[in-house]
Amino acid sequence: MVEWVVFQSPVALLLYGAALGCSLFERATKSTKGILTLISAVLAVAATGVLILLGGSLWEAATMLLVFLLLHMGVNQ
Repeated sequence: MVEWVVFQSPVALLLYGAALGCSLFERATKSTKGILTLISAVLAVAATGVLILLGGSLWEAATMLLVFLLLHMGVNQ
């Protein structure tokens, strides 16, 4: 299996981590009324752009975006 670029790029990892953190915080508290969800979506798209610019494949980018899609499509409590 080829090496994934996302694990070799600290910028992409930090952006994806920040997006995941914002999204999970919003789901846990619901205190910002969706603003953090919007910020996490922007961070995830920015991280995907960085990943593709650094030489990542589209499969790799789609895998990372699928995590956020599934997280945001989760069942509301």
